[in-house]
Amino acid sequence: MSKPVDPETAPAGTRFLHSLDAERSRLIPGDALDHQPLTRAAGGITLELPDLRAGDLIVPSFASLTRAPYRFRFRLALDGGTVTLGAVPSRALDGHHLRRVYGPGEAQLDSALVSRATSGARLRLEAPAHALDAPCWISVAVRPARQTLTSTAVTPAIAQQLPPPPPISQMLWPDPPGAQGWGPRICSPTATTMALQASGYAVDWQAFVRASRDRATGLFGVWPLAIYQASRAGALGTATCFSSWAEVLPWLEAGFYIVASIRYATGALPNAPQPSSGGHLVLLYGVDGDEVLVNDPAAPDGNSVPRRYASDAFARAWFAQRGAAYLFLPARRAGRA
Repeated sequence: MSKPVDPETAPAGTRFLHSLDAERSRLIPGDALDHQPLTRAAGGITLELPDLRAGDLIVPSFASLTRAPYRFRFRLALDGGTVTLGAVPSRALDGHHLRRVYGPGEAQLDSALVSRATSGARLRLEAPAHALDAPCWISVAVRPARQTLTSTAVTPAIAQQLPPPPPISQMLWPDPPGAQGWGPRICSPTATTMALQASGYAVDWQAFVRASRDRATGLFGVWPLAIYQASRAGALGTATCFSSWAEVLPWLEAGFYIVASIRYATGALPNAPQPSSGGHLVLLYGVDGDEVLVNDPAAPDGNSVPRRYASDAFARAWFAQRGAAYLFLPARRAGRA
């Protein structure tokens, strides 16, 4: 059941951000962040989660700037049961299924949905020492998976715009041998490539798309893998969730391009290249009054990738369900150690 939320007055969703050094931490908008001490032992870090409500979504994320490849996974302990999510490399859960229902919730490849209220939940990150010792970004976001928005406009109306990112259309994917039909499926790595290029990273679109294909499922939109592949290009990033414009605007003001995961019914997002979508990623780079500035990779060509969407329609497509997003430190500030 959706929970009614006024996104302009509601408190920000719970977030825990860790392991950024002092210089990088200053770049993160602090009002929405809840820091807590870390407990590191035996090759991992344990996080104590807040009390969870039925319908809450848990989104963990990890990225490291270690020069060597690394593997990691999150283990979520709820009501005596433990499940794996957010793993790189991933493994399809329960055979060929992408989700697995268990006592207190539902585990997916990149998140968990809580089915009943619980307290004392713990999340353990298992990663090698070289990844934990390097500059890294560990985060956990918790918010209702679905919420009923009572307000969707940007209040007050403002103008906040980053330099326009380079436009890339996923529909122009060249389909080399072994990649037939990828174009309509690669919104995540395409939007991420635009975000990384705009943030100052030398990322090749085609190479990033190939690296972002999850071997266990064939999917291109697995959140932990997107963040991992960005880290291999030197970009420290995170997957998180937003609930309102009040949470989003500080990140734009701080210079972060935002890869937003949206869903919308037929006709619900006027001017979109796709009439509807059950899951699509676009690049948000500005707000102009009652419109948002977006690079939509589903456009048929590069010239039509830049779009203006009504902020209220975009808010419903984004915040009502999950509100998921990727964020990356700009290149001049990430600096591999």
